[in-house]
Amino acid sequence: MNNTHCLNREYRVYWNRNKFAYKILFYCLLIFIFSPAKLLAQVAIKLELNRQNYLQYETAYAKVFLRNLSGHPLVFGNNPKLKGRLRFDIETPSGRKASLLLKNYLPLNGRVIPPGKTESLIIPLSKMHNISANGKYKVKAIVEHSQLPNSYQSNALNFKITPGIKIWDSIVGVPSADKLEKDRKIQKRKYEIRSFFDGVDSVYCLLVEDNKYIYGVARIGYDIGYSKPKCEIDRFSKIHILTQSSPRIYTYYVYDTDCHLDLKEVYKKDKTVPCLVRDSDTGKIFVAGGTKAREGTDYFEGKS
Repeated sequence: MNNTHCLNREYRVYWNRNKFAYKILFYCLLIFIFSPAKLLAQVAIKLELNRQNYLQYETAYAKVFLRNLSGHPLVFGNNPKLKGRLRFDIETPSGRKASLLLKNYLPLNGRVIPPGKTESLIIPLSKMHNISANGKYKVKAIVEHSQLPNSYQSNALNFKITPGIKIWDSIVGVPSADKLEKDRKIQKRKYEIRSFFDGVDSVYCLLVEDNKYIYGVARIGYDIGYSKPKCEIDRFSKIHILTQSSPRIYTYYVYDTDCHLDLKEVYKKDKTVPCLVRDSDTGKIFVAGGTKAREGTDYFEGKS
């Protein structure tokens, strides 16, 4: 028996053993080639986050890009035939799904995405979902529409919620225009300055809270290694903060007990260094030293 005959016999044995697998592969290729277009992606969706890390209770924002590849306009309305929604799947540090805080939030309602066009939306994730616990989260965006055969999901991203490090705190009474009744106690709020690493910079934040509520979280500057924020409380329980933004630039903030920004000014160091001063007679707080800085000349509003 020659070598050619042996090789042919071995080939026939190999084919008989594997022809079933080849048939399956062939039919799969046929299904893929001749499958209807509706099985292909008709919406491309991409997810971005503005930070890698967020301070606990800080608003976390997501940016969603939706590209319409269906060949038809996508209308998001109240009509059942035009109904669609954008939702998020968020895995908490415990492995569970983050619960919804705003169940009727429909950011796509009223929007029309023409074929081939891309629509972008900025969504406050932390106002839609309960993501207040510290730890690592995983999120992806999902879009659905009654005219689409499938739902489509974005890339998955990780982010972290951190408590930060306490730098300074003070408890104040809440001013009221009403006369305090005999048995009524003065409401209290807590101002706290925390620092944390957001994935790019070390950030200082103001947190205003009481035993029941978080009234707000505000970014007040970056830790550039020179000095920590200086804080004073005035007679109306407002907090005055002076942070150093660069070797020569200082930013001055005034916030009330609801974490509303009342005043923001920027100073530069000249022959004297800007500092907070209290008037012992009136209780007023003001900046002494330095001079007012000019935006675009002395500093640029870049980071936020």
